[in-house]
Amino acid sequence: MRASFPVLSCFALWLGVSLGLGLATPGLAQTDTSSLVHHWSADELRGGSSKMLLATTTHLIKLVAVGDPEYASHQGTTDIFFVEKGAGTMLAGGTLVGAAALPGMPGEMRGSSITGAQSYDLKPGAVINIPPSTPYALQKGPQGLTVVQLRVNVGMHPWEIVATQQATLADTPTHKTVHIPLNSDQGGVLYWPADQLQHAHEELERIAKAGGSVADPRDLVAIPATRTHAYNVLHRVVGKDGNPPAVEFHEGNTDVYFVMGGTATLATGGEIQNRRPSPGRPGEENGTLIIGGDRLPMAAGDVVNMPPLTPHQSLPSPDGYTYFLVKVNTEHYPWELTEDSMKK
Repeated sequence: MRASFPVLSCFALWLGVSLGLGLATPGLAQTDTSSLVHHWSADELRGGSSKMLLATTTHLIKLVAVGDPEYASHQGTTDIFFVEKGAGTMLAGGTLVGAAALPGMPGEMRGSSITGAQSYDLKPGAVINIPPSTPYALQKGPQGLTVVQLRVNVGMHPWEIVATQQATLADTPTHKTVHIPLNSDQGGVLYWPADQLQHAHEELERIAKAGGSVADPRDLVAIPATRTHAYNVLHRVVGKDGNPPAVEFHEGNTDVYFVMGGTATLATGGEIQNRRPSPGRPGEENGTLIIGGDRLPMAAGDVVNMPPLTPHQSLPSPDGYTYFLVKVNTEHYPWELTEDSMKK
């Protein structure tokens, strides 16, 4: 497992500050609530105020009712935003003016403004990915802006602590501060406009009704992958044989759903009928039906956190449904397997 205890302790330190707990204890790093399925309806999210929804050792999910702009960058996390309500803009990139670390939190930078940033339009259904060490600020419009924030631990936070003393020493005439490349495999800002994702949902729905394959959405949307998380857009429909999509079971990743359109029931837990391993993908299993367990109604704007080791199966309505998927690697097996599952 790549994420060692010191790295997780650093993430717990950040978590304590985010929750207003002060410096977190090592025990907090062991606290992981991802063993439970969490489902938040669109109505709940759109009517809620800012709060932490879920905290685990690999990722956090927060509801943010955007207030005054905060100009920030996070060295150790990738931040993914799903717009629930209202409208506004995201400023991302450029230079953080007056950048300074939060007390006791090297790598957690705040500033007074951003210069040279690009502006991205935000309205319900849009998704944007902000990689580590990228300055950004959310700006609400006249009607306000509410987003769900998925923060993925990239295992390097705060990097000055992980990198030991060298990265924190000041320049001297004979020795220069060591500057270590930051998260080079996390890529740049990724942006999926609301109109693009709505079009993808409608087009996948049209293709499915015409009897075509909706297994590969790449002509409609980009679905990149990093070593910590990967993306997909999935349209689930009842098969021509009348059977629902197969049961899924993942040992090594958490699935986070942002529902784009349509309706369905999501079956979770229970027993997997005709359970079998997925060939060539250790830790991945499938089956034909979930017996027992829970049933969650799914509609546009809903968010689900599906933890590892949890059977789950989409039971779509007649028109099917589409969701934007983020797979968070929990490092229980090689990431290439998680990435490869995006192609299935």
